[in-house]
Amino acid sequence: MAKEGRWDARADGPDQGPPLRPISGPLWASMSNAASLASIVLLVVPAFAQAADFAPAPTAPGATSLLVWDGTRNRVVAVEATPEQRLWDWDGATWSQRFGVPSPGSQAPFAVAYDTARRVVIAVVAQSGGSTLIREWDGARWTVRQAPWPGTGFMPRATYDTVRHRLVVVLAGNSVGEWDGAQWIVAVPAISPGARLGAALGYDPVHQRTVLYGGVIAQQVCDDCWAWDGAAWTQITAGSPPGARNGASLAFEPTTGRMILVGGDAAPPTTWALQGAQWTQVPTTRDPGLRTNAQFVEDGIGLLLHGGNSEQVGELWRFSANDWHAVADGSPVARNEGAFGWDPVRGQAVLFGGSSLPGQPVAMHFDDTWTYDGRWHRHALAVHPGARSYAAFAWSPVDSALLLFGGLPAISNDTWTWHGNVWVQRTPATSPPPRYGMAMAQDPAGGVLLFGGRDVLGTTIFGDQWSWDGINWQLRTPAAMPSPRAYALATYDPLRNVLVLIGGYGGQYFQQTWEWDGGQWTQRAATPFLHAGQSGRFCFRPDTGRVLFDSYTQWEWDGVSWTANATPGTNEQGPRVATDLQRGRVLRFPLRTELGVLTPTPAAAVRYGNGCAIGPAPGITTFGRPVPGAAAFRVATGTFAPGAATLHAASFAAGSQPLGNGCSLLLGQVLATHFGVAAPSGEASWPLPLPADNSLRGVVLHVQAAIVDPSRALYGGVTISDGLRISLGD
Repeated sequence: MAKEGRWDARADGPDQGPPLRPISGPLWASMSNAASLASIVLLVVPAFAQAADFAPAPTAPGATSLLVWDGTRNRVVAVEATPEQRLWDWDGATWSQRFGVPSPGSQAPFAVAYDTARRVVIAVVAQSGGSTLIREWDGARWTVRQAPWPGTGFMPRATYDTVRHRLVVVLAGNSVGEWDGAQWIVAVPAISPGARLGAALGYDPVHQRTVLYGGVIAQQVCDDCWAWDGAAWTQITAGSPPGARNGASLAFEPTTGRMILVGGDAAPPTTWALQGAQWTQVPTTRDPGLRTNAQFVEDGIGLLLHGGNSEQVGELWRFSANDWHAVADGSPVARNEGAFGWDPVRGQAVLFGGSSLPGQPVAMHFDDTWTYDGRWHRHALAVHPGARSYAAFAWSPVDSALLLFGGLPAISNDTWTWHGNVWVQRTPATSPPPRYGMAMAQDPAGGVLLFGGRDVLGTTIFGDQWSWDGINWQLRTPAAMPSPRAYALATYDPLRNVLVLIGGYGGQYFQQTWEWDGGQWTQRAATPFLHAGQSGRFCFRPDTGRVLFDSYTQWEWDGVSWTANATPGTNEQGPRVATDLQRGRVLRFPLRTELGVLTPTPAAAVRYGNGCAIGPAPGITTFGRPVPGAAAFRVATGTFAPGAATLHAASFAAGSQPLGNGCSLLLGQVLATHFGVAAPSGEASWPLPLPADNSLRGVVLHVQAAIVDPSRALYGGVTISDGLRISLGD
């Protein structure tokens, strides 16, 4: 609490700091005299008129992310190797995305390491023309260092020598590049492993050496093992028991002093330990399966394995006590035409199957089942539908389950229902003939309605209508109905209790809108767009109360007319959409490579203004997405002052009040504050659990921090962070 111009650092819980000298002035008066945020935020009604668009809603780092153990902050840091370069933290149990991190640039890094001497994460970026960028993350911001590249090629792996405090990269030819925090140092030893790709690389602090294993030289997969001591290469073994491996991963296990090797393209998957010059196979009872070029790092509990699997994104395994343990399900890999629907009883989206995207390592159809309730969960089931894409998927109220019918590549007419944790294959007495390209949605009369499609040979276009009653499929023949067609789209409108069907092809491309009320069809207004393929998405949009068509353009149907949306569509083949009735949003999978949500209020956090300090200014970010219901959401400031008393303050408006010496208060009227003490890492946090109230979407908070750090202060004995604009949304 604030008392007469001083901070009582002892009022914030277990972090006990010394009493602080009085600090006064306009900054202090503005930031300290405020109520708690929790008592204010629910009183705000957001006002926004922003066009809705699909925004990414990732739950874990992407498959190509680079991982490193940050021993100062006791967490794994993941840097996505994409132009966005999103930053994530793993605390041993969950991933939290860092929001408010200014982008370091559009070029993705190829390697990361943790500099234990300078306490920064190093990211190495190769540029055209033979130059590199070294980026350093200090817990507050990225700093870019231009560094002449010491060679003409490299192996896209790196490790950090914790004894000599150097980043080690194996270059083309016989050279090794080492970054000492200021410059590249190149060594050209007389003997070397030879230029190769796909080798495992890790540092062994017990024997003070960088260990290299396997890889590919001139299309030959190697099984040799080498050690680099900073001056010379020594071959440990010419032919090693782990066998020839390309794309294996290697990491040091602190609890045993061993180097652990896993993965690569050698089958069956096995785990090996290196002590001295001796390789020993570890007899595990479980394993992560075959994977190549996975990230393998310490996480304070064991060794964490991420990526390297073309079927999953963000999946985590931990190696500890000589065995493998599945830690997190991650999220499904992007795919074409997976069955994607909403389960209103269990409040979750369900994804099944689909096919691999062009350019993915393996062409395949998937047979995996996932549910999404804010996080993805994979269901490993003995009984499930066979691998397929283009299956029809719709909610069946008579079953209180999602119903799946047919699909490719084996065009079938099997019927399955998903009951939250189990698939049940149904055995109806009659079924629609095998087909693809059919339209299917919840029937207003109960059950599910299926219409049209093409036969197995693609020569016949169906115009039949079938209804599922929970036990059997029944052929329906209403007096008036749409003409035969394939590739039409159908969805259920719960506000008007009708099924809406559009488009399709039946010798011609139809621009028609039909509605089924459970007893009869009615033809409505023509669609102002053409749809007759697989690139369109169709569902009910709860935030507008209309039916949404999303393709190369976006349109909405209100029961009378079609209205064009300002949001440009995307003419992509493959994604599916589902109506999230619990959060009142439309979900899309995939949005490029991950889950997307249609929203006028995307969750965001953006820095503004400038901090104020001698040397690096404190930097402010968030842990987690600022979305309603984020119970673990918090603001975090890299203070560069371990143990320092820290004040966070929040306002609903930005400000710009000069304080002197180039320092500014970047908040309007301060409405809430939080006092705390920076951890030994220098990080100070403000927990801000966000209520599960969707009306908070659109609320904007502005946050700034002041830290008692007299030796670096330019104003009033405190250093000051930049501002952070936090937009609560989806």
